Amino acid sequence: MENGREHDEFTALCLRYLSGEASSEDRRHLVEALRDPAKQAYFTGLEAAWNGLTEESLEAAPTFDADEAYARFAQERLAPSKPRRTHRRWSYAGAPLAALGLAACLLLIATFYLLQGVGGSDAAPVKWVHRQNPLGQTSMLTLADGSRIYLNADSRISFPSDFGNGERLVRLDGEAFFEVSHDPAHPFIVEAGELRTQVLGTRFNVQTYAEMPRHVVTLVEGRVAVTPPRTPQSWSSDPVILQPGTALALDTRTLRSEVETVDVRTVGAWRFNRLIFEDMPLAEVAQALERRFGVDMEIDGETAGSMRIRAEFGEEPLEEILQVLRLTGGLDYQLIQDEHRLEKVILRPRQPAVR
Repeated sequence: MENGREHDEFTALCLRYLSGEASSEDRRHLVEALRDPAKQAYFTGLEAAWNGLTEESLEAAPTFDADEAYARFAQERLAPSKPRRTHRRWSYAGAPLAALGLAACLLLIATFYLLQGVGGSDAAPVKWVHRQNPLGQTSMLTLADGSRIYLNADSRISFPSDFGNGERLVRLDGEAFFEVSHDPAHPFIVEAGELRTQVLGTRFNVQTYAEMPRHVVTLVEGRVAVTPPRTPQSWSSDPVILQPGTALALDTRTLRSEVETVDVRTVGAWRFNRLIFEDMPLAEVAQALERRFGVDMEIDGETAGSMRIRAEFGEEPLEEILQVLRLTGGLDYQLIQDEHRLEKVILRPRQPAVR
């Protein structure tokens, strides 16, 4: 992994994530950075050191001088940069000090750098597997523990090739349906967008496409605990326990969340090439069709943007679906083709026939 300032900035990013202070932008940057195997190994070691910090370990080092260590660390390792934001839980750019206190955080950093040294530790790096589906393609993955993941189109997922003896952690960007093998000793955790979902054994769907105004975790069977993000109005977030047939929906603009009742028949229907729109905004319908068929969908006009659609489809081709929406949903459409290849569909309100 690179040295110098870039290395320090990556360390600061990891610490913001581990302390729970990471923004959604931080999380996206971290996911991208962890594609580098060296950074994956570094993050894994830092995470282990962070999780190993307890009150007992702090008491075992009573001579630790936090003020002196912080001054030395800030001068030698973290070059000052512009403040990320004003926050009463932490103030130095890139140095989250809230979760375990100043002494704990600095002891973690000092210990980890000591263990890393110039050549790094001898611990075997964790091998992460990355899978990505383009528009128009879905897939099914079986993990080392027997759990199954159905990955939707335009989605990316990362997970260790071997979970080992710790928690079973996967990271998702997009949408996936999970069938998790029961293992109470090793909780299964899904990190997606601003949401963290922990389960023991269950079936649930996670949808966190970046362009969507809501991110949703929906439970079909079993039990899950979903932790929403912290907000300026709430300094801590307690997990929300979902029951089958309920969903936690997070507004990505306000970060406010609410629990809703859902029809489990519709959850994860995309796995079986089914599209079920239950009074769905046209914008979300267009996004679902775009993912399914890999064709750019455009909405023309404010009136069309406010329309809601109720319909159900199987494996019908796109033009047949558009015809049904035209006849039953009050929509019209225009196909944009280039050398006989469909490139875009423009949706607009259907105009009344002229007599």
